[in-house]
Amino acid sequence: MARIVAEQLDADLDILLVHKLGAPGNPEYAIGAVAETGAVLRSEAVSALGISEDYIEQEIRAQLQVLQERRKRYSASRPRTALTGRTVIIVDDGLATGYTMLAAARTIRAEKPGQLIIASPVASPSAAELLSAECDEAIYLHVPEDLYAISQFYEEFPQVSDKEVEDMLRPPMPFTQSVVRELVIVDGHARMAGELVLPARPRGLVIFAHGSGSSRFSPRNIHVAARLQAQGLGTFLFDLLSEYEASSRSPVFDIELLSQRLILATRTIEQELKREPGDGRGIAIGYFGASTGAAAALYAAAELGETISAVVSRGGRPDLALDRLSSVKAPTLLLVGNLDKQVLELNRHALLQLRKGQLTVIEGATHLFEEPGTLDSVADYAITWFKHHFVSDWRISHEEFGKKSRGKKVA
Repeated sequence: MARIVAEQLDADLDILLVHKLGAPGNPEYAIGAVAETGAVLRSEAVSALGISEDYIEQEIRAQLQVLQERRKRYSASRPRTALTGRTVIIVDDGLATGYTMLAAARTIRAEKPGQLIIASPVASPSAAELLSAECDEAIYLHVPEDLYAISQFYEEFPQVSDKEVEDMLRPPMPFTQSVVRELVIVDGHARMAGELVLPARPRGLVIFAHGSGSSRFSPRNIHVAARLQAQGLGTFLFDLLSEYEASSRSPVFDIELLSQRLILATRTIEQELKREPGDGRGIAIGYFGASTGAAAALYAAAELGETISAVVSRGGRPDLALDRLSSVKAPTLLLVGNLDKQVLELNRHALLQLRKGQLTVIEGATHLFEEPGTLDSVADYAITWFKHHFVSDWRISHEEFGKKSRGKKVA
């Protein structure tokens, strides 16, 4: 469960070893909990059931030994993450008594995180009340009155093996072995050069559509592309116009022509991916458009439908594709600088036409995002958007699923 949360938030994934203390004759019923640090919590059930001190001490020793053996095994995969000053989300698959989560929360609180969040799909009312004072925020999707077992809220509830934990904790393979390939998009007599970069095990591919007066050598697009590549995403930067066409201003604002070139590039890339080892047809494809290129990207996405998994627009002119916006199925992120007032207003209007759109305003940025840090903000938002919307399209194994880059949060 924590792996899924970490994946969606682009967060570090780590574990804290805590185990319940089981009642005599009923080990599934928690009468307390022990953390790997040796911290012990006892519930009121200890007194109510008249459980002896000898039994408690024996149970603590037994569970600590299990935790120590697990830590020794899991630490071979990766040392524990430092938590001081960071946002820490403690995740469990369900909270019945809440005592294991209580032990975890108090153990982590001692490491002085910046913010402590407890998250679980299901929690009993008593567990929710018990934990309310132990965190900065608690997130429960379901707090049922009648909770007999956590498994009743799952269609499948298998045990997590040691090997699965080790695989999830193993550091991701670095995306260093990129394949760089020159491609030429041919449209009649027009020939448009481009560069395809495919990292090892690509997590999706983003095709760039540059703005008017620019080309595949746009320094801003190259910067964003490099950031995407570092996160395991493939990129394709190419010229939307031939050298002859680019010398004239008239095709620069021909959005229909530019979009058809983008569609042609997409089809060419799809054929190229089929030649990749392991059949690259499972790789999700997205568009990153700037200025007029964003209009072309939206126009093309409307025509290609579900072929395009996500679109990001940087300082875009979606108004130039206004009649196609309602047909765009791909989730679309509009990034605009707050100082780019005219374009910001155009994007606000366009947002109302999109099926799945989000507008994010970047403070201190003008149209070209030349101000310090603003282009990196664009890259950060784009990385999060593509990785989030590509994830459902990845045709990869469960073992591969958790091996992505890590961000600022810890789950």
